[in-house]
Amino acid sequence: MAHRHERRDITDEDRRALLKILGVAGTAGVAGEFTLGEIRSEVSTVEEGGLATMGEAIRNDLSGQVDASLVAGGLGGVVDAIQELPALESAGVPSEQGTVYQSLTDEVWPMHEHLVEIGFFGSAERHLPPFVPDHISATARELVGAGALSGVLSETGFDTEELTALAATVVNNDAHLAKWKPVSAYEERGVDDFDPSDIAPLHQRATEGALLWIDGLDHWLWQNRILVTEEMLANGIWDIKALLGGYYLVAQAAREMAGGSISDEQLSAMITAGSAVAIIGQEHLAADLIRITDEMRAPRGGA
Repeated sequence: MAHRHERRDITDEDRRALLKILGVAGTAGVAGEFTLGEIRSEVSTVEEGGLATMGEAIRNDLSGQVDASLVAGGLGGVVDAIQELPALESAGVPSEQGTVYQSLTDEVWPMHEHLVEIGFFGSAERHLPPFVPDHISATARELVGAGALSGVLSETGFDTEELTALAATVVNNDAHLAKWKPVSAYEERGVDDFDPSDIAPLHQRATEGALLWIDGLDHWLWQNRILVTEEMLANGIWDIKALLGGYYLVAQAAREMAGGSISDEQLSAMITAGSAVAIIGQEHLAADLIRITDEMRAPRGGA
């Protein structure tokens, strides 16, 4: 049985906001449906010099350090996990505690630990700015204009509608993204109740958080099975897909950097966009499946 995926179904207002950020507002179809491929030629092709400088700095930091084979294996694990999601949705809420959700990330963690070890996320935080509107806009224009977002994620199982929803997620949530700060912001504030040195780099928190949320779902769903509706699970499955898609963008950037097959602009944009998708996906998953209100929960006394 197919269920509604409300998070995936973006509104005309979302589409108009996306087109405005991409610099194509006022073109035909602004209020209707479109695919990223259809508007690609309309996106500004002005070179984003800042993205290039940032990407070059990250590349210089990590030259020769990325294990491309290990990362390729982790990326394969992400694709396998995405392909498992329809079956998990069809199976419904688990009646007993298992490890089906945790198993989605088993092949991803070794890749993640490698990227942490070589300082990939630390380099990204040093050279990329926080999530400010100008940087988010430049990222979106680079990925959509060059076709990178569609090109990278379409092979993992994202359809055209879902790709548009991910792009809208990045550009239409700058206020939420701005709440996620680099470690330097906490150091400057002089926070007393925790040590900023214990905080992971921003892009590591985004990607590692995505994996941890997924790992925790087996226990959570089993523990709260009488509260979870089919619609909640359907939205949660889409959120998981978005989390995995965001991680895939970041890790694919690392792999292509190791192979010399990505531009400096694309490197910056893919790390930024992937981290942003992972951040918003975490917030959406919490709202859709974790923080269960009386209004959204399954009826009392139901099956």
